[in-house]
Amino acid sequence: VLFLLFIDKRFIYLIISGFILGMFFSEIISYLIYFNLLPYKLKLFNIIIYEAQGINNPSPFLNHSFYNMLLSIVIGLMLYNLLKNKNNFFIKFVSVFFIITASINLVLVGGRIGYLSYVVIIGVVLFILYEKNTLKKILPTGLLILSMFFYLAYNNSSQFKIRIDNAISDKEKIFNQDGNDYNSSIGLRIGFWLYSVDVIKENLFFGVGTGNHMDAVKSKLTKEHKYISNIEHPHNEYIKNLLQFGVIGFIFFLNIFYQIFKLKIYDEDLKNYLIILTTGVCCLLLTDVFVKNILIIFLLFISVCTSKTDYLKNYKFNLGIKIISLYITLIMFFLFIFLLEKIY
Repeated sequence: VLFLLFIDKRFIYLIISGFILGMFFSEIISYLIYFNLLPYKLKLFNIIIYEAQGINNPSPFLNHSFYNMLLSIVIGLMLYNLLKNKNNFFIKFVSVFFIITASINLVLVGGRIGYLSYVVIIGVVLFILYEKNTLKKILPTGLLILSMFFYLAYNNSSQFKIRIDNAISDKEKIFNQDGNDYNSSIGLRIGFWLYSVDVIKENLFFGVGTGNHMDAVKSKLTKEHKYISNIEHPHNEYIKNLLQFGVIGFIFFLNIFYQIFKLKIYDEDLKNYLIILTTGVCCLLLTDVFVKNILIIFLLFISVCTSKTDYLKNYKFNLGIKIISLYITLIMFFLFIFLLEKIY
């Protein structure tokens, strides 16, 4: 909250660049874990600095779904900048390099919603940049490239192949002739969503409230599907909102994204960056819920892209020893706070 109070619009692109560099750093760590150059779990003085699920799922700092979604967003931002703006050779080279390495990293990490957001975000970027007639020519080429990419990923990435095969296997269990078997990763979610329909119908307009939605759905489970009660949350923000607040609350929830898309931002690039981010978040919420990490990045980007503050316009910065020392001290302080959170 304090950070958002002093965002100056001159820093907007620096903040976005910092976000991209942060993801690039995470990607490097991910590759080092994958190639056994770093351990998948790093501890310092009995404090866990990062912990991935394993060498074959190298997402060090974030949940794999969240990590893949952020990678997709950064790929979208880089692709947009590459196709839209006239950059020098170095920027073009870095953009192409990051898009390729991040796309490969995406399939090494087990987050299926990341694969979906990757395709959707690339589609949104092409839709933003090209007119209807041009899009008709470019879209088939784009689909062909994506198909080849995922074909190569399926045949060369064990993690990607496992996730896709599991998804197909889970689907076959759900729709088998002997009855619906929801006892699988995807099955539990789909089973919960299907049983949620009855609760939503009974509480159509106002929902069941914020504390009762899980119990309300679990009370509808038949004896043969009681194992669905093991699910911790709905794994879908849209379903969760319908359960908690009904259709009326759901309309207010969707209005958040509608207001973002209709925002009047005079910088076209910032407007489109915000659309790319919002698209990624909307995809993630199909299989996840709004948690602190998602909300912080979402609010940060909205605040950054809509900032009109210009109070530092006539201020000249002199980076002396005192200023640099202050920045280093603040960074060390917040790292210390981060480590304390890990302990407690």
